Amino acid sequence: MDREEILKMAQSDDGRGNEVEIDIARKSGIVDALAAIVVVLILVISEYCIKKTFNLGVISIAFTIVSADCLYMGIKNKKVWRIICGIIAGIIALFVIVAFFDQLRTV
Repeated sequence: MDREEILKMAQSDDGRGNEVEIDIARKSGIVDALAAIVVVLILVISEYCIKKTFNLGVISIAFTIVSADCLYMGIKNKKVWRIICGIIAGIIALFVIVAFFDQLRTV
């Protein structure tokens, strides 16, 4: 292959997308998840400081985000430790969701 063919292949879009766009999308997902977790922590700490109670619904959202992210990355990258972390976070999220509905029922 000569230089022109290599350049033409590099510039062609074969449906996989631009590497820069893929990298930005990947990092965007990480930033979104971290931002959501930070907001959850702020809300939970604020509510605890003011009312001395925990908002279990918000906590369950945080664990669900972590679980989904770890499971997705673990399955895509074939990393067992990420899959295990995702399963553990998912189990915690289920327990917190059950506690949330129990809290609603007793109010």
